[in-house]
Amino acid sequence: MDIDAFWRRVDTTGGPDACWPWRGAINKHGYGSVRLPGNIFVRAHRHAFVLMGGTIGPGLRLDHTCHNDSGCEGIRKECQHRRCCNPRHHEPVTALINNRRGNRHKRKAA
Repeated sequence: MDIDAFWRRVDTTGGPDACWPWRGAINKHGYGSVRLPGNIFVRAHRHAFVLMGGTIGPGLRLDHTCHNDSGCEGIRKECQHRRCCNPRHHEPVTALINNRRGNRHKRKAA
């Protein structure tokens, strides 16, 4: 997928501080999915982060800092925040930190 085709699938109409929902394919975990040359699939929010100059170090995950209890069931595919592609809403963190932050929302939902 070329860069222009990618950004056409991202809804940026809310402005620079809003979530930018992915409007393309969603994987079984609720994340946007992008097919790159060579039939390689990556998560849309990771692709957006890198396209906008972000770096994801080895072993790091992108935490959705926009994830809160608003409009979110807090579980897997139903979580709308997993579709956000706004690079301002992502922070490279370890798996441990990412899981701790995510579990905070699961506990609130329960």
